[in-house]
Amino acid sequence: MSRAIVLGGSGRFGSTTARRLAASELISTVTLAGRNMEVLRRRASEMGSKAVPVQVDINDERPLTDLVADYDIVVNAAGPEWETLVPGLRAAVAAGIHCCDLGADGRTAEQQLALDSTAKAQGVLALIGMGLDPGLDNLLAVHASQQFDQALDLQCCFQSGAPR
Repeated sequence: MSRAIVLGGSGRFGSTTARRLAASELISTVTLAGRNMEVLRRRASEMGSKAVPVQVDINDERPLTDLVADYDIVVNAAGPEWETLVPGLRAAVAAGIHCCDLGADGRTAEQQLALDSTAKAQGVLALIGMGLDPGLDNLLAVHASQQFDQALDLQCCFQSGAPR
């Protein structure tokens, strides 16, 4: 069984993700990590004995790296995503731990992609941008491409905000 840590575990997306992980037979422990210990404790108590609250500041990368090193996977659901996606990924890669994030912020994706060679050298699988949109869209596009005998190219577009 695996141990998972959810950064931003007391938030709307983080607590939902942690709840699903806690319900899984594959997960022995799910740690809800974030800044507000009172809320983390309340959310963890709602999830049962597998859930553990831990206070951490995602922007303080050295303690975060030390913390995530004890887990099998890091799930980053912390926000605001333009401030938290890169530090969460850097900590996971530095610790050598597989990770995914629920982000959808294109501005930070380039910074995250710049960590690709470091992640590969560490043997870390990092799935970025797995939020509802574009994450779900990406999975649906892959599924759609598999319906063809051969896909030569697959392009996705994500529009943020209304055109002016």
